[in-house]
Amino acid sequence: MAAARTAPGFRAQIPNALTLGRLVVIPVYALLLLSSRHGFSWPAAVVFGAAGVTDQLDGYLARRWHVESAFGKIADPLAELPLSEPCVRIWPTNWVFEPVVELPFSKM
Repeated sequence: MAAARTAPGFRAQIPNALTLGRLVVIPVYALLLLSSRHGFSWPAAVVFGAAGVTDQLDGYLARRWHVESAFGKIADPLAELPLSEPCVRIWPTNWVFEPVVELPFSKM
């Protein structure tokens, strides 16, 4: 049995709005990373950090207000992977351990 929604109208949509915001930021983040010098970019790091905070916040609010949705269960992981994968693939390109970094994404 599904939990009853405890947040009124507009508040129930805040977690999904945060997830949509992360989806919209993905191209901006990718452009900042690709235009950076040697894979290091403070603006990209700020966008990545803000996306991480909103990821935690939307999950916390959805659970606290009992407004988990089918959309959120699908869109949240879709918003996480494009943000984290370029970070892991582009930033450590000069590292010796690059094959170890690539390993988790080789099965995707």
